[in-house]
Amino acid sequence: DGLIQQCGETMKETITSQTVCVYYNTAGTYGLDSVKKRCLEWLLNNLMTHQSIVLFKELSINIMKQLISSSNLFVLQVEMDVYTALKKWMFLQLVPSWNGSFKQVLTEADAWFAERRRELGADVAFLESEQGNPFLPVFSHLRLQYIISDLASARIVERDALLPSEWLSSVYKQQWFAMLRAEQENDTGPQEINKEELEANSMRCGRKLVKDGEYCWRWTGFNFGLDLLVTFTNRCIIFKRNTLNQTC
Repeated sequence: DGLIQQCGETMKETITSQTVCVYYNTAGTYGLDSVKKRCLEWLLNNLMTHQSIVLFKELSINIMKQLISSSNLFVLQVEMDVYTALKKWMFLQLVPSWNGSFKQVLTEADAWFAERRRELGADVAFLESEQGNPFLPVFSHLRLQYIISDLASARIVERDALLPSEWLSSVYKQQWFAMLRAEQENDTGPQEINKEELEANSMRCGRKLVKDGEYCWRWTGFNFGLDLLVTFTNRCIIFKRNTLNQTC
């Protein structure tokens, strides 16, 4: 037991994109819960920034479901980037024999899913097919309301035809009524919200700052007149509502 625990401590200190899945599975075999927890924490913090062919081939459906459903997932840029990462991951899960550079994965994935789309026909989404069905629980945790609010992203999702049409029609309806309420009823938004609901439905977006300094950027596309101006300086983040068409 002492040797296993010592190995566990070494594993926690040497987690990388090449070792994280092996460590997670090994920890499950030997009952090293603290190692499993550390591996999940590493993946939550690094999934979006350390993507690789090896990692995406090794990440199981169960682990990916835990990551995408977690409110602690660090999302670099926006929710559409999570969708794109899942598309690449699903392709590599289904075609593990594919080998090439990671820069080519998205192009290859798009071509492969386009071929499946032609085979299935226009009425069947890929996730509703026999091949795609096991991945449904993972994609169900995408926050689609923050994807379809951007025209370019909505067009890609419609073109890919990975998601069941019922998912999209439901969220289109939800967002349409939200817009009507905001424009015609002077909707001020929710007055009370619990922690679980906030964590499950809030917008996920982030930036990576490589060093200390002063940074400024805008997040647009909120559709209700909200244009955020974000400033990072002296390790403080300041959010302002941009009402003066300020530029960074």
